[in-house]
Amino acid sequence: MEEGSLEKQTLKTSIEHIQRTEDRGQRTEDRGQRTEDRGQRTEDRGQRTEDRGQRTDNYSYYPDNNFF
Repeated sequence: MEEGSLEKQTLKTSIEHIQRTEDRGQRTEDRGQRTEDRGQRTEDRGQRTEDRGQRTDNYSYYPDNNFF
């Protein structure tokens, strides 16, 4: 009977170890999603610089209007 209880304990510890490693895998997936969000933030910064470029275009029209 003692041998059977030892086998059950080793099975429990191995199952707990597998569950812990699965949880670690999910955590790494969450970290991957965070890096994707950072990528979107950099894209938003790119759009802001494009808006600044349009503003400079508007400034270039003012001297032309002053000549007329």
